[in-house]
Amino acid sequence: MIKKPNTQFDTYRLSDPVYDIVLRIANEIRTHHNYETGAKIALENNITLKQIIQKTLKLDIFDIAKLADAMKKLKTK
Repeated sequence: MIKKPNTQFDTYRLSDPVYDIVLRIANEIRTHHNYETGAKIALENNITLKQIIQKTLKLDIFDIAKLADAMKKLKTK
């Protein structure tokens, strides 16, 4: 049985699974302050910084910069 969306937000989340991944990344950074794990999630799912910035307001510019550094560090390993 397919869950019927209740709100416009639910409709966006159902049509674009990137929202759930970005939410996991943002929660990892905001609750655990773990930028490396957030970067791993992003890289494993081919999520770009542009997508993260477009789909969340939970991260400030400092968080985005730290995440970018962590992603770059993991890519160069």
